[in-house]
Amino acid sequence: MASNDIKMVKNCDIIVIGTNSAKVILETQHVKKGAIILDLSVPSNTSLELQNREDITFLKGGIVQLPIYNQQAQHIQSSIIPLDEGEAFACMAETFGLAFNESKKHHRIGDLSKEQVESTLDMMKRLGFTLGRVKVENSL
Repeated sequence: MASNDIKMVKNCDIIVIGTNSAKVILETQHVKKGAIILDLSVPSNTSLELQNREDITFLKGGIVQLPIYNQQAQHIQSSIIPLDEGEAFACMAETFGLAFNESKKHHRIGDLSKEQVESTLDMMKRLGFTLGRVKVENSL
């Protein structure tokens, strides 16, 4: 089930949160014991108290492995972005994918649908993007 209703989160075993908000949205009272949280947001949308709860599995962000281009690994060179060679944050990779795909649609604004997610996943696979490592360090 996908929802943007914070009241529904208490019923979830797995929570994926990712917004462009700089505010904490997910607090400890929103999450049941034993939940798994994947917070894709930078900065995090999850409270520090919730991140440090012993009964919660908390993963910080999504890392994507960039495709090989002309037999050469791609990399983002920056002293302030904690990425290894061939890696990008998921939000960056989607933008790269849309550019490589020469997408003319602007369907990334507004409500999110299952069909949009599946379409984006298909596009990214076709372009050679894959899931990267599990991120454990802070981004900022």
